[in-house]
Amino acid sequence: MSPTPNSQIRSVIRKLWLKSREANKMRALHKECEMCGSTEHLEIHHLGEIDWDRIFFVIREEILNDKLQMLCADCHKIKKVK
Repeated sequence: MSPTPNSQIRSVIRKLWLKSREANKMRALHKECEMCGSTEHLEIHHLGEIDWDRIFFVIREEILNDKLQMLCADCHKIKKVK
């Protein structure tokens, strides 16, 4: 079974989130737990849930829309510059 557009989007976003989480862990190396003050085994906790419906809506509206135009390669280069 081939992946759906939403599952592909979710996979890409998850990879970006994991990369961001690792960067945050590196920043937190010299910090402490915000609840108990421990400096051991720190982890990043994401505040709030990810609103996947909103993310998918925005991606569909901005990327997967009908606002497309057929252009030759030369004209496409001109459009990209503008």
